[in-house]
Amino acid sequence: MDTFTHIAIGACVGYATFGKTAGKKAMIWGAVAHSLPDVDFVSGLWLDGPAALLAHRGFTHSWLFVFMASFVLLFIFRMIHSQTPVSSRRLLFLLFTALSLHILLDSLNVYGTGWWEPFNHTRVAFDVLFVADPLFSVVPGIALLALLVMRKKKRLCMITSVAGLLFPLVYIMLAVFFQQVIRTDVKRILAKQGVKYKRFMTTPLPFQTLLHNAVIECESGYYIGYRSILDKQENLNLCFLLKREDLLSDAPNQVDVGLLKRFSGGYYIVDSLGGTVRFHDLRFGEVQGWTGLYQGTVFSYNLKKGPADKMVLQRGRSKDFSAPAMKSLWARMKGI
Repeated sequence: MDTFTHIAIGACVGYATFGKTAGKKAMIWGAVAHSLPDVDFVSGLWLDGPAALLAHRGFTHSWLFVFMASFVLLFIFRMIHSQTPVSSRRLLFLLFTALSLHILLDSLNVYGTGWWEPFNHTRVAFDVLFVADPLFSVVPGIALLALLVMRKKKRLCMITSVAGLLFPLVYIMLAVFFQQVIRTDVKRILAKQGVKYKRFMTTPLPFQTLLHNAVIECESGYYIGYRSILDKQENLNLCFLLKREDLLSDAPNQVDVGLLKRFSGGYYIVDSLGGTVRFHDLRFGEVQGWTGLYQGTVFSYNLKKGPADKMVLQRGRSKDFSAPAMKSLWARMKGI
């Protein structure tokens, strides 16, 4: 989730827990605790490439960090707000809840989180939401703004904070339902089309939950397809991409290769363009792939170039995302 969403949800958690006794001060407690795991952004100051990818949502998004940070924040907040009439047990509950919600929310998108760090490097990703979803964030955002301006209306503030938490919960439940429907459809259609596969995943395309990108792993590569929950046709238009694992033997930095494989969860292909070996993480989809025209993957890592031109994930995520692209996305969401 984006930073604003984390702040808004954290503030709602804080007010819903302590609004009656601590007022708007509780919003600050919740917002700080809920946002704290993203302190890992500082790792970008000294890490580069795949190491930075794995550092983000790594240890600071683990359950061990949540446990440790809860007690550290309790000690700090008790020193700063020693006169506030709240019990340490309830304050600890707030801090643990806010921190936990952060790593739970971040596990819902394809980037994944290091829940079990440093003991196990497996990334947890449920692929239910896109990394930034305005519909998910709008009600918590409105609730935050309302809580900031409302005065001496504690009952209304409490209702507002609860609404700011209930709406995202309902949205997540709907997103899980949509994902399960789409996964069932994909399984049925692959069987109908006679496609043999090892495993597959689906994840929403940008800013919505109705249209999913499907990545289907088979023996020598991957099929890529798109399925909307509103699709009527019993067919998947599939594009096949060779994995080309053999190209990785020529990569100069095998450490980067190992980190990229771990980050991708095994959903990757490799190609070579002009002597440059490139690693593509398929989980993030293709640039405007729903149009049916292959324009390259969102995530691309050049294994033989300098650090200035290695990672294109961030700029690729929004590449060519113009008004016509949004219009075509909306049209494809409505189904075929």
